[in-house]
Amino acid sequence: MIKPKTWQFLEIDWGNISILSSEDDTYCPCKWRLPDKYETIKCTKCFGKVHLACHGYISIEAVDKTKFSCYTCVYSRTNQNKLNKMNMLMKMRAILYGIRLEKSIPCEIQLATKNEAAYILEQLDSLGVFDWSSSSFIKINDKSLSSAILATFNFEDSRYLK
Repeated sequence: MIKPKTWQFLEIDWGNISILSSEDDTYCPCKWRLPDKYETIKCTKCFGKVHLACHGYISIEAVDKTKFSCYTCVYSRTNQNKLNKMNMLMKMRAILYGIRLEKSIPCEIQLATKNEAAYILEQLDSLGVFDWSSSSFIKINDKSLSSAILATFNFEDSRYLK
């Protein structure tokens, strides 16, 4: 506890305080600094800005902005194992979204740890997203990519996977 005599001599330099931040103010549980192509939304509970793709949305139009809660708020009382699985799902969604935009494996895969990247690429391969028919480079199987996106993202005003 601070004694009144101590704090009365505290001076604040108001000229050096800014309410605008030059830092990225996104607080998505994925903890990845994703580029602007990944849209964000504010949580109505904690007011943190999170990535739409990580939370299961391709488009802002599919979200009820008046009721949206981030996974941190929704799963705050759950066990760590469940949170870890949800974190991997969010990262998988971010990569799927990047593939959808770029038609190739996005550079954001480099944000993943070695184990995370291996897991994500293994999952994408098992979903048939990669077309290995060409020996020189990996192509994206658009039909399988669309199926993976439909299975992983929400296109209605609902936060939960069906």
